[in-house]
Amino acid sequence: IRKQVKEENRLHEAVQALQRQVGAFEGGVIEEIKTTVQTFYNWRANELYEYKGNAAAVTKALENLHPDSEWTHFVEMHKGLLVSDNARLKTPDDIDYENKGNPLVVTIKQGRMERKTGVLKNWNDRYYVLTPIGYLHEFKSLDDTTDPELSIFLPGSSVSEKDSHKNPHSFEIHVRNAAGLIKHEKNFTFKANSREEQQDWIDKITEVCNHPVPTGPTTLPANIVTDGVHDPSATVPATYQSEVEEAAKEAKWESVPVVLL
Repeated sequence: IRKQVKEENRLHEAVQALQRQVGAFEGGVIEEIKTTVQTFYNWRANELYEYKGNAAAVTKALENLHPDSEWTHFVEMHKGLLVSDNARLKTPDDIDYENKGNPLVVTIKQGRMERKTGVLKNWNDRYYVLTPIGYLHEFKSLDDTTDPELSIFLPGSSVSEKDSHKNPHSFEIHVRNAAGLIKHEKNFTFKANSREEQQDWIDKITEVCNHPVPTGPTTLPANIVTDGVHDPSATVPATYQSEVEEAAKEAKWESVPVVLL
């Protein structure tokens, strides 16, 4: 939605700029006509003496013609087809869609963070979205939110702040398998852009981690990675899924979407 609104606003501003350019061009044409006609009458003043009255009338009419007169008249005639200079830009909140504002489709938090990855433990900048269902999704950028690169199911996990001297604004998520089938845990280290952002991420992720842990299916689905990190097609465990599906039925959904605003 944000990407669509951004593109519409870009076109909105481009059309407004084009209209202003056309208006300025027409004003320049009128000024050139005034100068040309005045020069013509001055040059032929002696030969056109008998038409002096006519020349004076034409010159006066041109002097009374404001540079923006023609453009203003054109805009008035076609205002339904042009973009008004007073028209405001859109925001994502202006877009209406079914179940807008439902808590199941409004993200809890989203923004950029760095995550320590790879054998060398390098920091990689990514865009993260925390959903009310309990997932922390990782995307390469805000413009590429179709399929997450990583999805962490948080209920039953824990969060701790890292050493502020060695790793400023960083924290660690200790993930456990939601179904309780895997003994080991996996840790993920993140770094926010500021102390305030760090604390806000910790508070919101902790709240999601404290959701009741679903008992899950008796067998582990093939599309769930065994370290508690789900691939993009992973299903939500049974108990938690049933609660979400019940809310979705009340909203008349076939599935539970997540809208990035």
